[in-house]
Amino acid sequence: MRFLAQTISWVFLPMLMPIYGLLIGMYFPSESESALQMQSNLFLMPDAFKWHILLLFFLLSVLAPGFSLLMLKRQNRIETLELDNREERGFPITVTIIYCGMLGVFLYMQIPRTAIPTVIFALPWAGMLAASVAGIVTRYEKISLHAMGAGMLFGFLVMYFQTQELFNFNLLIIAVLIGGAVMTSRMYLGKHTLRQSISGYLLGVFSMVLVIGMFPTPSL
Repeated sequence: MRFLAQTISWVFLPMLMPIYGLLIGMYFPSESESALQMQSNLFLMPDAFKWHILLLFFLLSVLAPGFSLLMLKRQNRIETLELDNREERGFPITVTIIYCGMLGVFLYMQIPRTAIPTVIFALPWAGMLAASVAGIVTRYEKISLHAMGAGMLFGFLVMYFQTQELFNFNLLIIAVLIGGAVMTSRMYLGKHTLRQSISGYLLGVFSMVLVIGMFPTPSL
């Protein structure tokens, strides 16, 4: 059971959740309400756009933060890559916030706003908001970053599918189950309490709902 919990924790690392959300939107069919399908539907985007976006997200939400954590571990500034020690979380979270901002700026500079769905542009800023709040909370109490990532996945899918007339509802159920599995695993491993897990999950969900819901839609 411990091996399963550890596997779930590594497969669903917080930094991987935006990639999972994009992959679901891009490769599971849905039908948009808009007549301009490609501008509101991830599935219908050209493959070149999909790979460009996925590469940017991989570089700045997975590779760069992961490399930074490895460097911090090598310099003995953190005890574990999972940031088990609350006092050590401040700087890594700040680094994550910076990478989120860089990703948001790169997307804005490289891709026309009217060319792809707004949720893609909003995603890095939602991550920045969630990480910022988590950083503040962490000064006083530990919060589950794994659960936050799972909540962001669910929140992203909810907000994206709101713009689609037809989609696979089972994907939302799977996202909920992933969240449950992640929180259960973190508690089983003794990393977090139930309150810390639920707080992290809700922070992830509401950050996505707030930022995507308020993100300006470009005029065509």
